[in-house]
Amino acid sequence: MVDIIGLLHSVICRWNEEEKCGYCWEYEAPLRESDLNESEPKDERCCVRVFLTDFTINKNRRYNNSSHYMTGQTNSYSFILNVLMQDGIDTNVYLEQEGHPLGESKWKRILKPLMLCIQDLDFCEDNAVLTYASERWEPAIDVYHNYTGWRINITLNEKIV
Repeated sequence: MVDIIGLLHSVICRWNEEEKCGYCWEYEAPLRESDLNESEPKDERCCVRVFLTDFTINKNRRYNNSSHYMTGQTNSYSFILNVLMQDGIDTNVYLEQEGHPLGESKWKRILKPLMLCIQDLDFCEDNAVLTYASERWEPAIDVYHNYTGWRINITLNEKIV
């Protein structure tokens, strides 16, 4: 089995060292969404916080029908990657309140730049046995002590021979 939590930790550490997209990155794996409210930034300079939650492992075994001999196994790893930046609740998401330009909005300052920065997520390049099964993105707005960003549902497959 692949250590997904450790793998993501190494990826986010690399992003931080590279200053990916000009950001500082911080990673935690609280596994439970409820623990995000207890999390505190480790470095006040870091503006992007990445949390792994809702982690599950699904093992699929294949058997030969006649002999009941196991012929292979695939592990699926599903999790939510919360990629968030500190934000104020009084900011437009787009253009809801008059008198506030689009440049001040959550979309222009946080959502779109983060999406463009990480749109080509590739955790599989660090582990050759993993392949992407699916990815689903949804905005996370004004959550967990006023953070805004993306909640990305990811499923990775690991083929075991």
